[in-house]
Amino acid sequence: CPKDYYRLNTDELACLHCADGKYTQEKGQPFCEAKTPCAPGSYDSTAGVGLSQKRCKDCPKEYYRLESDEARCLECDVGYYQNSAGKPYCDEVEGDSLLKPVMNVETGKVTSYEQWKCVKGIICNGQSREYQGGVWHDPSNLFPKQANMYTCVNKGCPDEGDAVMECKPGYEGPLCAVCSEEYYEQLRGCVECKDPQTAELAVFILGLVLFISTIVYLLHRYGHFITNEVAANFKITVSFVTLVSTISTQFGVTWPPKFLAALATMSALTFDLSVLSGVFCLFKVSFLASLCFSTGSLVLVLIVCFSISKLKPHLKDTCIKFCVYLLLFAYPVVSVKCVEAFACHNVDGESYLRADYSVNCASAEWNLIAGYASIFVAIYVVLLPVAVLGTLYRYRKQAVGRKVAPEGLLFAFLLDDYRLIMPCLMWDGLEMLRKLALSVVGSFWTSQSPMAIATALLLSLGFLVVQTLYQPFKSKVVNRVQNCFLAA
Repeated sequence: CPKDYYRLNTDELACLHCADGKYTQEKGQPFCEAKTPCAPGSYDSTAGVGLSQKRCKDCPKEYYRLESDEARCLECDVGYYQNSAGKPYCDEVEGDSLLKPVMNVETGKVTSYEQWKCVKGIICNGQSREYQGGVWHDPSNLFPKQANMYTCVNKGCPDEGDAVMECKPGYEGPLCAVCSEEYYEQLRGCVECKDPQTAELAVFILGLVLFISTIVYLLHRYGHFITNEVAANFKITVSFVTLVSTISTQFGVTWPPKFLAALATMSALTFDLSVLSGVFCLFKVSFLASLCFSTGSLVLVLIVCFSISKLKPHLKDTCIKFCVYLLLFAYPVVSVKCVEAFACHNVDGESYLRADYSVNCASAEWNLIAGYASIFVAIYVVLLPVAVLGTLYRYRKQAVGRKVAPEGLLFAFLLDDYRLIMPCLMWDGLEMLRKLALSVVGSFWTSQSPMAIATALLLSLGFLVVQTLYQPFKSKVVNRVQNCFLAA
């Protein structure tokens, strides 16, 4: 009997055709076999025409089939996946995860899928992702680990609710911390500028000249009304402003926008070249140029004062006093600038300068920056407070027990505001150490984590306790002002 025919009894004249749903796979069969349904996870490759079990084929990966004898398999829905062939169902992606394709290194093709658990800073629902804002990862790495997530340092990262990791217009580079072409850094952000704002610059310069002229006039006309108490309060206020202006660049945390705006205003008061150039869209300033401006302008003023003291000997004491106070007031700002040259941030294996993420810390440019900054770190950042402390310590025998500083001491004016007992008479030197510690504490922590803030808080608390214990200023009002600023 041919295929699909049978004959059980012998010596019959004809074979019988198999009934519907039955078949024979070979000739000469005495009976027909029943059609076996395809198992779940497989499909009928003959679309119902074939009868043999060979017609059943396994559903490929990412497909499933629960019902039998269907002509095709169904693709897994969004939020589901299947890494094995011949499965009757798909696995559901967990609510806080996404599907991550697994690639074959040699062929570059997707071989399977696995669940990727979303990291802190990204919200997942099994099908899509949303960024929480204030975080960054390499856009080419769609499934970063927690170690590859970084806190943003400006406003260039995706906002809360964005689904794609890409920098905002005007921002680029690691952490979206570099301003693009035709964008200038203004008040902690990148703003598009096509033409220099020369008119605004002229108004600023004119206003600055008028302000300085007014101050000089008032000091000349009414300087005798300025007591040591007023001068001490002014010195404390300036120190507070210069210290606070460094907060946003030291700690790797997301600050409230209004607080950042206040810090940006304070940073403009420090006359940082990069800040002033960005505000008026003059030209882009590299970190090296800004460092040279901060340190070079300080050196230039000192040279001018030295020249004046030589040409006008009667102004020597005034020049010395001015230069010393200039060095003290500029100390936090210039110290931060110098120490920032050594603060590098490791981002996915590449090291970048925190103060300017366009500078790679393995480049020749950084070597030049570090070499130049080292000179001022050694001479200004380290030796100046040591020299001040040493000088004041030598004055202790002549000054202790007196109400006013003895005459004949070159730097006697540094003792005017303080009680002439140990260690109060050395307070200006101790203040320099406090400013240095609080100005560069962020550089001690390579990750700039909240631990840096905790360290700064502990330092501030320690100085507040010492300040409260010794009450070093002669004036009770000045001591209260200093206590308030230390608490703030």
